[in-house]
Amino acid sequence: LIVQSLAKIAIVGYTEDDVYLHTAPMCHIGGISSGLAMLMAGGCHVLIPKFEAKLAAQAIEENHVTSLITVPAIMADLISAVRLKKSVECGQSLKKILNGGGSLSTQLIEDATKCFPRAKLFSAYGMTETCSSLTFITLCDPTNKNPGLHFEKTGGKLSSSVQPIRGICVGKPAPHVEMMIFREDFSLTGRIMTRGPHVMIRYWGQTSAEAVDSSEQWFD
Repeated sequence: LIVQSLAKIAIVGYTEDDVYLHTAPMCHIGGISSGLAMLMAGGCHVLIPKFEAKLAAQAIEENHVTSLITVPAIMADLISAVRLKKSVECGQSLKKILNGGGSLSTQLIEDATKCFPRAKLFSAYGMTETCSSLTFITLCDPTNKNPGLHFEKTGGKLSSSVQPIRGICVGKPAPHVEMMIFREDFSLTGRIMTRGPHVMIRYWGQTSAEAVDSSEQWFD
């Protein structure tokens, strides 16, 4: 968890100046990993009883939230709630949004850039057994002349034409993450393998003999 949290600090850019809204439950690997990253960075934490879009939008406006994480459903609900508030300030404070749990549609990315115009938008792909994110990709960066992979340079208009026909780019692995595409035969379908200090030791109930040696064994 510590290694993965340090990766989030380095890649997403969490700092002690951040105000982080907990949108994901702390019992979920995404919620605890990002929450721990913000704790290590020394930022401020804003907690709500559970995620409700209206409560989250209110918390963003009242606390000048700068960072949060989403999944596609949370992003869609949050955008709707911000639009309903019809407040110029709501969403303006956000600077870093990390999405996980599934890819954002082109429409959601475009809507997010309109509702949160100052926010860098990242997407991460991972799994619970690897303590959250394996790869990161920048979807939009308003501070950069090249806003992001999913953004056209002309007119700041999103385009689906940048999407590969046969798949989608999921970004690059974090510095400590080793990954490999393994194919047992000559089929096009492969298995994504990983190893490193981010991999769990073992599942609950397994014996030490069944533990994963994360430095040597590849985890499927």
